[in-house]
Amino acid sequence: CNLCGSQDGLQRVAMKQMLDEWEKKKPGVRQVMAHALATVRPSHLHDPRVFDFAGLEIGDPGEDDPNVPF
Repeated sequence: CNLCGSQDGLQRVAMKQMLDEWEKKKPGVRQVMAHALATVRPSHLHDPRVFDFAGLEIGDPGEDDPNVPF
């Protein structure tokens, strides 16, 4: 199976070990990362394919969500 991560040389094991180490040093880091990935805004990606940076104008209010500081 090439989806389960049991092959040699895959980075899944290394990533799991790294996350486990981070979790020991700072409990809750996995939840913080998952939340950050779930709440990403297109304007924060700096990718012109998903956000029209060239179309921004001075004084443009940007996002309509008042809870987003920028």
